[in-house]
Amino acid sequence: MPAYGGSPYAGGSYAGPALVGAVLSPPGSLATPTLRIELGFDAGPFGSPTWVTVSEHHHDPAGIVIRRGVTADGGYTTVGTCELTFRNDTRVLDASNTAGIYYGRLKARNWLRVTKVVGGVDYVLFTGYIPRWPQTYNHARRALDVRVRAVDVLGLLQNRDFAPARPWTLDDPSLSVLDDPTIVFDDRRPWLPKQLTGVRMRWLLNYIGVPNSMLDIDDGTVECAAGQVDTDRLGPYLAKLAATELGELSVRADGTIRFLERLGWTQRNQTRTSQIVLSDDLTDTGASPFLQLGFDPTDDRWIVNEAVRTTPSGLERSATDWSSIDEHGRQTENLDLLYESELDAANHVAWKIRRYAAPQTQIQTVTIDPRIAPAALYPSVYGLDIGAQITVEFQPAGAGTAIVQDSRIAQIEHRLKALDSTTTWRLEPVDDIPYWILDDPVRSVIDSIYEFA
Repeated sequence: MPAYGGSPYAGGSYAGPALVGAVLSPPGSLATPTLRIELGFDAGPFGSPTWVTVSEHHHDPAGIVIRRGVTADGGYTTVGTCELTFRNDTRVLDASNTAGIYYGRLKARNWLRVTKVVGGVDYVLFTGYIPRWPQTYNHARRALDVRVRAVDVLGLLQNRDFAPARPWTLDDPSLSVLDDPTIVFDDRRPWLPKQLTGVRMRWLLNYIGVPNSMLDIDDGTVECAAGQVDTDRLGPYLAKLAATELGELSVRADGTIRFLERLGWTQRNQTRTSQIVLSDDLTDTGASPFLQLGFDPTDDRWIVNEAVRTTPSGLERSATDWSSIDEHGRQTENLDLLYESELDAANHVAWKIRRYAAPQTQIQTVTIDPRIAPAALYPSVYGLDIGAQITVEFQPAGAGTAIVQDSRIAQIEHRLKALDSTTTWRLEPVDDIPYWILDDPVRSVIDSIYEFA
């Protein structure tokens, strides 16, 4: 998959508007938000922690790097991460220091929350867990640093097995009750009835102990076949459910697991307006400036001209675009998914070919320094989340035809430092296929240009 920005993707790289005369707001203004770093104690990974602010221990030179998002249109979700360094000369963040004020509370998987406060508004940028507390001691400087790499909830679930949170236990006074629906027989690969994708996802997450307060999961529109879970790990199975739905699985900045069903995200691309317009035209009062972007007018990395889907019963459905194969070579995507209905499999391969058989003009990354236009940019770079729609318009070097594209945010990278902070969004063009939408006053006309999704 393409990497996050810093360096743009292969293809065009444009350094944004010249910003002649642009003045960064002075310290103490809206352009210098404060940073709050908190540790969560006294709770398991799915509990309600006691939050303690530890911002004073943050060591800035390496900065804070936050990355999270999805990898492709309707694709699998990457594990979100947050990397930062604590200065630990007093050893308060050393779990082996019996004199430390947090002794006994510092553990693997302590909660971490990073927040930017701008103009009195809190923008949570990351919520996750610290798997370990590695200490680096420099004897010459007598300095002790802790560089942590926290992960979001999907990082915890990636290799989690299917052991239930409350397994039925013989002769246990509380866990041997037969009529308690929260107690289940321990089956590391449970057998499941026919279910909608989101219903199954929610059931599995509840089954291992994730509370509904951490979930925002659509029921889904595609039915999964009945049967036993076909993997020993939860993370890959959640990815398979998302792919079966052709939905979008992500983790919000506040740690909530979000699953958007297929029709939800396709219709969102059809009906949403952009939350912000980024432009290199400094005279455009309706747009905000960007720092740099990477684009490719003929991006062929996502081409799929042969799509194959296989159901649990072994039925195979495929779609092929021969003209695309002749021009670009055969690019096959072959997935074994969970469809109950072969019609869903057939619809999905048809959609995949319709959208990805030809290369697309794609604005791949855009990097923003919110200090350039703080009133407009801070609420967007810290407030917009995965899936938000934006518009980018620019004329590289002021020459030739302008490029305008509506895109959705697929991945977010924040690089936070004391004196300069930037945000890079990896973008994907919105799905502009004109879908037919039930009960929509315009799009539900049968004999119109609108296509069934």
